[in-house]
Amino acid sequence: MRDPSIKNVLLIGSGPIQIGQAAEFDYSGTQACRAFKEEGCRVVVLNSNPATIQTELEFADVVYIEPINASTVEKIIQNEKIDSIAAGFGGQTALNLAHELSENGILERYGVRIIGTGVEAIDIAEDRERFRDFLISLGEPVPLGIRCKDIEEVKRAAESIGSFPIIVRSSFTLGGSGSGIANDMESLLRIAEESLNISPLHQIIVEESLLKLQEFELELIRDRKGNKIVVCSMENVDPMGIHTGESIVVTPSLTLSDEDYQKLRDSAFNIIENLGIIGACNIQFSVDPGTGRYYVIEVNPRTSRSSALASKATGFPIARIAAKLALGYTLDEIKNPVTGVTYASFEPSIDYVTVKIPRWPFDRFRDADRRIGMSMKSTGEVMGIGRSFQEALMKAIQSLDQGYYHLDHLNMDDNEILRCIEEATDTRIFCIAEAIRRKMDLEEISRLSGWNIFFIKKIENIVSMEEECNTMDCIREAKKRGFSDRYISQRLGIDEFELRRIRKEMGIVPVFKAIDTCAGEFEAITPYYYSTYLGEENESSPTGNSIIIIGSGPIRIGQGIEFDYSSVEAVIGIRENGKNAIIINNNPETVSTDFDISNKLYFEPITFEHVANIIELENPQGVMVQFGGQTSINITGDIARYFGNGIIMGTGVDTIDLMEDRGRFSNFLESHSLEKAPSYYVEIEKAHEYAEIIGYPILIRPSYIIGGIGVAILYNREDLENYIRSIRIKKGTRLLIEKYIENAMELDIDAVSNGRDVWIMGMLEHIEEAGVHSGDSTMIYPPISLKRDRIEYIERMIKDITLDLGIVGLVNYQIMLKDDSIIFIEGNPRASRTVPFLSKARGVQYPKIAALYMLGLENKFQEKNNNLYHVKLSVFPFSKLKGSDAILGPEMKSTGEIMGIGRDPYEALYKSFLSAFGMRRRSILLSINDEDKKYLDQIAEDLSGGFEVYATSGTAEYLRNLGVKVNVAHRISEKRSPTIYSLIEDGRIGYIVNTPSRSYKSYRDGYMIRRYAIDHGIPLITNIRLAKFLVRSLYLYDGNYNVYPFRR
Repeated sequence: MRDPSIKNVLLIGSGPIQIGQAAEFDYSGTQACRAFKEEGCRVVVLNSNPATIQTELEFADVVYIEPINASTVEKIIQNEKIDSIAAGFGGQTALNLAHELSENGILERYGVRIIGTGVEAIDIAEDRERFRDFLISLGEPVPLGIRCKDIEEVKRAAESIGSFPIIVRSSFTLGGSGSGIANDMESLLRIAEESLNISPLHQIIVEESLLKLQEFELELIRDRKGNKIVVCSMENVDPMGIHTGESIVVTPSLTLSDEDYQKLRDSAFNIIENLGIIGACNIQFSVDPGTGRYYVIEVNPRTSRSSALASKATGFPIARIAAKLALGYTLDEIKNPVTGVTYASFEPSIDYVTVKIPRWPFDRFRDADRRIGMSMKSTGEVMGIGRSFQEALMKAIQSLDQGYYHLDHLNMDDNEILRCIEEATDTRIFCIAEAIRRKMDLEEISRLSGWNIFFIKKIENIVSMEEECNTMDCIREAKKRGFSDRYISQRLGIDEFELRRIRKEMGIVPVFKAIDTCAGEFEAITPYYYSTYLGEENESSPTGNSIIIIGSGPIRIGQGIEFDYSSVEAVIGIRENGKNAIIINNNPETVSTDFDISNKLYFEPITFEHVANIIELENPQGVMVQFGGQTSINITGDIARYFGNGIIMGTGVDTIDLMEDRGRFSNFLESHSLEKAPSYYVEIEKAHEYAEIIGYPILIRPSYIIGGIGVAILYNREDLENYIRSIRIKKGTRLLIEKYIENAMELDIDAVSNGRDVWIMGMLEHIEEAGVHSGDSTMIYPPISLKRDRIEYIERMIKDITLDLGIVGLVNYQIMLKDDSIIFIEGNPRASRTVPFLSKARGVQYPKIAALYMLGLENKFQEKNNNLYHVKLSVFPFSKLKGSDAILGPEMKSTGEIMGIGRDPYEALYKSFLSAFGMRRRSILLSINDEDKKYLDQIAEDLSGGFEVYATSGTAEYLRNLGVKVNVAHRISEKRSPTIYSLIEDGRIGYIVNTPSRSYKSYRDGYMIRRYAIDHGIPLITNIRLAKFLVRSLYLYDGNYNVYPFRR
């Protein structure tokens, strides 16, 4: 029965997308909001991430896009009369804050409770030492582990354990942060120091190794009366030693015996019963396949990455059920909304296989260590669904959107292949397939990788089919094993469209099966489908009156949750206007793949082949490609070529190509007398010739990309040679080579059009100069450096261009201002990364408006002017990617963003930094290159106003001449104290500003400073313009800030 005293619920979100905490919490938080509202609660959301669905007023009554900290929560409790807080849907961020609210007495002071799993259970599960003692008290097996609070204790723990390797685990952290495998004392001390630095409790567990044992997970739900179910079991294909977020994961577990499964189930029930879990819980086990002995590794007393995966794998809406349980309901009182017949106490069963593969960012960080282990490096994930492991695996590979259509061949020697198998990297599965092609021993591959031989043999089944696929007779069997049309057509030497025609003539077509939580035992009322070639009966039929929206695939750098926001808002707009919205996507973390957001969901790879299968079945009125980022744009040409241009709704196919093709768009700008940087569109083989004609520095840009991938600023011929070697570009590929305009201001401009009129959604000013990717740049809305007449002139120009291009829907332009010149950089004929940000700032769901215009409908909307400033601050993954440098440029590196809102620009920026880094010591270390030192004149007075200032010797001398009291931070080569590094280690530095120089020695020294700052969790600014803005903000604001809610 529902607890009637729960009326005003504050849901704490997870903040910006980052490695270890991605879109899965927008999904779980949005489901929870919907569940609370269904039950009549007034829902207030706190989240600093403007790109989320949960921060829309369609899902909450009041939204605070504010720093997620105790001070903000206290303000909200007072403003909104909060009686209950839901902390189980915002990842580690929300759990840690719940712990803090309990510790500092805020909950008790205001009579507010944590609903769902209580604070005590959270503390036990998150505190490694308490958790270990708790398990031992229950008689549950755990590996030998010792709590340590300093390096001396770590040394003694290592002596007690007795042998390496040794595992280090941190408390109250996310994504395995601070965890690692030490193979000797030196590496143990290094990992332990880092782990102690990032643990909120400054404690770690040093643990005996269980490397190469198998890892399994159980996803569970329990109610307040002790009713509990296993939603599903999941098997990590990779063994212990690889974080579950980094592992390939299979549902259901395929190699676990029933006897061992029952042991794990009994153990899990024992643990959640004694913890008093109310809601969702994930438990990770290690199992020795030889003896069947198991160990309990970890418990997550909340919805998690695995919860989202389990929800999509089974169809069971874990977060929604968990939210109802937090309100007091029991499992036997809640109907499963997927079937509409069974109750939530009914354990799901499935008759298919799902395979999750992580998506790593090494295409952006080519200098980072590609080895994967106990700390996460992946930014997102995809899931493939099929009737066999092979089919599901191959669909997952095709979903990665990295150009893979198969288990690609590798150009590596045998020793490299074996090393790749033993030392896990993002390419290990491809190395295993290559080893099998080379007839290496399967048992040896299993031993080196730690993979169960079962999975090695399944990959052998795929590889053996490659050798057989030389005639048309192979097509049927190859499709059953998950082979793509693209790969088969290449094997047979024919065009993919021709193969498709032949395959259909042979009657080789997929059928679509439903995901219904009950393996077909009951009829599902929620249409959620996947395709397979291992079945006969088609369970999906044409929807009618339908529009297909192509989603954006996995979360990765350059294409994140912002595009899922746009997809979902478009779906809502279509449904509100009486049409059926069909989503195609393959990301298990997202709101768009929730079971009832759309009228129908197809969980499929976003490739021409799979999208065409669905179009042929559904025969929709049209297909919308604007909301899925570059993923959907890149298959638009093939869809139009196969089905005709008319199937693409909104902006026409030719305009899309014109804007995506650098050469065509450059010609368009010239034909309209619009200024652009001097440039040539040439084949890569002629890059050197034309770079010399333009003169260095140059900017080089490929076509049909997102997030600036492959874009670079090059200062000399050597840079260009290194670029050509490091970027995988085919011979004959054409690139735009343009003059790099230094010290220019950049603007992002978003607009929406119905083809007759154009509305400027907003103009965002970049704080950093042009040359830093717009996804990484700090932006402010409205602009603060432009006069009104210039803004109006630019807006008129944008409106004219948009109408000339024939845009219907959304469009984004990037321009730069240099003196009196307005210079075009690029245009994007789709939803942009800044659409959610502007939607929140202006109070209008612009993707919904765009979808209606694409349907040919009129829609009047009223934008809001709240007289506030909005700052977008990017969040970076450098701390997770060892070896990577933090210098920003034209290739995007950030994973997510924060919005800061203020009555002036400085409050907005202060709050965005507060959201990203928390309250910091008011001390700053400056190491500024000679070219940038002149800007210090503008902040000398602010630096003297309450800051403890440190600087490297050259910068210190310059500041002293300005009258600033400054302490010298010495480089190691100067052999004097204190050094930069000792100051950082002693916790005396709050912020670091390091602007890089082009000289090799300065660059190398600067890299060491930047890397040290990152490894010690210190905010790092590498741009002098942003540094000026930040210093002024910190001078004006010191913990004193207002909150600005969005209300219905």
